[in-house]
Amino acid sequence: WQNPGLADGDKSEAPEEDMPEDSEDADTLGDKTPPLPPGVEEALKEFEGDVSGPWDALGLDTEVAGELSLADIRLAYRSKVREEHPDVSEAPDAKLRFRKVQKAYAVLKDDGMRTMLVEAL
Repeated sequence: WQNPGLADGDKSEAPEEDMPEDSEDADTLGDKTPPLPPGVEEALKEFEGDVSGPWDALGLDTEVAGELSLADIRLAYRSKVREEHPDVSEAPDAKLRFRKVQKAYAVLKDDGMRTMLVEAL
């Protein structure tokens, strides 16, 4: 194939102006996730906007997030609270980790919020 705008010896595929820019590459256009509802964004602030953050904080697998019952989440919460409590944990950031576990449970115990997060995964 030869581009009619090129000299006989130049066999370039396409002129530069026809090449897509990196920021608008066709591969990346389909990977954009839709924006989250405002309530979900607010709830995920503690997790830097990471949708899987609440499950990670409780040590739960996001692969089965939709199958977990409130009892499963409560059990994981109680286990993590015992592990991360500042009076028990010797980690220097124990208070921060403990608060993150509490926030994760507050988000995931709400049925509506949990449903929206599962859909966003």
